[in-house]
Amino acid sequence: MTEAERWPEVIEPPRSGPSGELAVVLRLQPGLLWFQGHFPVQPIAPGFAQIEWVLYYAGAQARGLRLSEVGMIKFTRPLYPGERVCLRLRREPAGRGELVKFSFAALTARGEVPCSRGRLALCGAS
Repeated sequence: MTEAERWPEVIEPPRSGPSGELAVVLRLQPGLLWFQGHFPVQPIAPGFAQIEWVLYYAGAQARGLRLSEVGMIKFTRPLYPGERVCLRLRREPAGRGELVKFSFAALTARGEVPCSRGRLALCGAS
């Protein structure tokens, strides 16, 4: 599996907001591995792929952190192949790790459309 098959394409450099939130604009290439077979008639990005993308763009592995808990996650609209989306992340210290709050929004001609949001607890890799 190549990087292009696994990770969405970054189409705007990540930018930080005043509250410490990081925003990354991505394009969900139709050739992403995650769309294969999920679902055959109308592919959508599975929830576990969105979690994987959050961990990747939050830099969890680079900081020696691993997923320890999937907190409240809400999926309100599917993410489709070819879409441009904005991933917003906010990292907060939590015990021996950190909490990552995230949201995905589709970027449409009518503006941003919320698709999912949640939080992930990370802890130090052992």
